[in-house]
Amino acid sequence: DYTLLRIANTAGICRATIDHPPINLLDIPLLTEIDRLLTEVADDDTVRVLIVDSADPEIFIAHADVALISELPADDVALHD
Repeated sequence: DYTLLRIANTAGICRATIDHPPINLLDIPLLTEIDRLLTEVADDDTVRVLIVDSADPEIFIAHADVALISELPADDVALHD
């Protein structure tokens, strides 16, 4: 049920292929899927290795979505969970 990650889990090896064209932008939808995957892998005792790669041989992750940074409150300097 992932839309931006292709997941293959075989023999204790989980492979997550980032497939978020055109540039694998690190935006909220991709961050959400990565967070969910990391939680699932951490809770799965059968997974020994997590490999992350890209469906695009030219680009792994282009950059973070700059709009996300501009929306952060400048006065929020507290630690978050």
